[in-house]
Amino acid sequence: MKVVRSWSSVIGVSVAVAGLWLATNASSADEPKPEASPPKTDAPAEPAKAESAEDLIKQLEQLSHRRPTGNSRDEFIASFTNTQREILEAAEKLLAHPDAAGDKGDKLAAGALGAKISALRLLTRLGDKKASGEVTELLKKYSDDKRPQVSEVVTTAALAERFTPAPDAKPEALKAMVADAKQYFAPLKLRLEHVMIMKGLTDHLEQRDANTEAADALTSFGELLSKSDDKRFVQLGQQFQRTARRLGLMGKPMEVYGTMLDGKQIDWKSYRGKVVLVDFWATWCGPCVKELPNIVNNFEQYHGRGFDVIGVSVDDDRQRVDDFVAQRKVPWTITMDKDFKAAGKEGPLAIQYGVAGIPTAILVDREGKVVSLNARGPELGRLLGELIGPPEKAKEEKKAEEKK
Repeated sequence: MKVVRSWSSVIGVSVAVAGLWLATNASSADEPKPEASPPKTDAPAEPAKAESAEDLIKQLEQLSHRRPTGNSRDEFIASFTNTQREILEAAEKLLAHPDAAGDKGDKLAAGALGAKISALRLLTRLGDKKASGEVTELLKKYSDDKRPQVSEVVTTAALAERFTPAPDAKPEALKAMVADAKQYFAPLKLRLEHVMIMKGLTDHLEQRDANTEAADALTSFGELLSKSDDKRFVQLGQQFQRTARRLGLMGKPMEVYGTMLDGKQIDWKSYRGKVVLVDFWATWCGPCVKELPNIVNNFEQYHGRGFDVIGVSVDDDRQRVDDFVAQRKVPWTITMDKDFKAAGKEGPLAIQYGVAGIPTAILVDREGKVVSLNARGPELGRLLGELIGPPEKAKEEKKAEEKK
């Protein structure tokens, strides 16, 4: 995404993981809240009251649901990073709190430890190399802790670390990790933490464009989840298999179908012989709208030489799409399917190919085979230059034609 595949996927991890142990395991202390005293102007200020465990828990819960702010990607990331550091600070205070000590503090310590590990892992994904080492040290520090809840957090976190690729991991290492994960999870009765680790691994692989390894893992995990008694796991398994279908498209034909805005079904065969960009987008998607001028520019340069675009809208509001297309004068075909039965296959095209984030821009060559799963920005122009020829060549061809 990638919409990182977009940054929204990172936010989702923060909310789902950072708050997980707090939401399920942490218990608040029954401390009475001190009454506020009026300030004294003729005496030294009293030292600040120590934060209660209850206050720290509330702070962590609020932070885990805080949405990043900003008008640019850098501001967005900076806001998110700052939140993770605040989570670390609050979690450290909670771990050091007397209520988190001993057997009675098991649940509280587990919640704080889970929040801290999650924040460190998210910072690692954002490029903080120091954070990765801190996770290792933290797991080592609590590896001998016999408290059941804490021990479970450490075991799960260690397993997540085992199946999290290093930033500089080579393709061979990624393949080995996928093979290890498939062997490890195959005989288990899957629990939520297992599924979250599977999802984390496949997300990492996809974000790094390790599409072959990601497709392999998604296919295997999808088969395992489809056998679960938990309907949520079964549904996720189906999503895994659809995503694997998309990631496995490189070098293979792609089938495109859908209902155009005029109500007719698109004729994919009529595009054979053209280079086609299949652009999954929505009117409400900021990155999609931002990418539009780039697509328009390439369309104007290459359309007459065999380039076309099919915009696959995932909007819910048909009128909004009609208005957007009219206002922006979008020159290519737009499809929009909401009726699963009418769309055929497993549903609309976005579902058929497991598109979980937008924009997703897939480029198909003249033979109908996929040559890119992320043809956006300068990459689109570069690929069109290779497949059709640079714009300068078109000018030369035009001049040659005029001389005849």
